[in-house]
Amino acid sequence: MDLSAVQAALSDKSYTAVASLCDELLLQAASKGTNTDEWPYSVHLLAHLYINDLYAIRRPCPRFFPILLMPWCCCDLGVSRNSARFFWKSLPQEVKDTRPELAAVWRIGQCLWNRDYAGVNTAAQGFEWGPDLTEFITAFLEIW
Repeated sequence: MDLSAVQAALSDKSYTAVASLCDELLLQAASKGTNTDEWPYSVHLLAHLYINDLYAIRRPCPRFFPILLMPWCCCDLGVSRNSARFFWKSLPQEVKDTRPELAAVWRIGQCLWNRDYAGVNTAAQGFEWGPDLTEFITAFLEIW
């Protein structure tokens, strides 16, 4: 499975592009019956939190502004704030149970949704992130 586009987006710090890249590549892999054992589930989940949930929480939408003036506004553009939840629910239980980094990203999401803002920092800083996620988590916390 060629994940070079995802790796390039991470290297370029184009974090807002990672979720859609991962979604597209995972659909392609599923349609071809490709083995996804090496899929970067943690990166994929964090990308959904970054673009959909974090931006929607941290950049609320004033309803009186025209949509065209605020292209970053998730709630008015119909971006699902639940995409990370749906992605998590679609994962096999075996994947959830065997990947501690994925569970750590999930804890960040749970803290976001429960508005436990101190817990977001605790969850993000309380885990030893792998090389794929270290800079991504740092960027996440900078926006946070």
